[in-house]
Amino acid sequence: TWNARRPEGRPVQVSVNVSGRYFRDALFLESLRRRFKQFPEVLPQHLCLEITESIVMYDLDLSRSILREAHDLGVKIHLDDFGTGFSSVEVLQGLPVDVIKIDKRFVARLGSEPGAEELVRTLTLLGKGLASDVLAEGVETQTQLEGVRRFGCTYAQGYYFARPLSPQEAEAVMSDPGRTFLPPAPADGAPETG
Repeated sequence: TWNARRPEGRPVQVSVNVSGRYFRDALFLESLRRRFKQFPEVLPQHLCLEITESIVMYDLDLSRSILREAHDLGVKIHLDDFGTGFSSVEVLQGLPVDVIKIDKRFVARLGSEPGAEELVRTLTLLGKGLASDVLAEGVETQTQLEGVRRFGCTYAQGYYFARPLSPQEAEAVMSDPGRTFLPPAPADGAPETG
């Protein structure tokens, strides 16, 4: 694993999109536990499970139970595609979610559609009420980045920073502290990127 080979520097946090079928599988949690035992150098807090809002809503009681157990292991939980499902804020409140990810369809409208700014601002405020951090997906332009910064998103990701990297390219970026795909950080404490 990357973290086992990186004695210095920040550990790598890996996000994994989890399908509804796998998430609801009776062996899902046992599989997680078994993998952590098999690879003790991989710490649970370096794994992020990305679960879509619609998967969570398919069976809320089961989802709540699975998410709590995974979170208790130390795994980070990201609620993906926020704003695209049919859930209410009341239903999502209390779920063990670390990061809310605002869907890229909303971010893509920033700077080009009337009302887009208010929508993303509102989703950011709602997200912060449900989790400690909010991530804006699909940032592709400076205008979009400035918008999500202004609204208080904690993180941003998208092609503005980098296209998807192969494992070899990612390794090169991680092992060369001078090489980066990120724009200069603003002086006003705006969101981290990645």
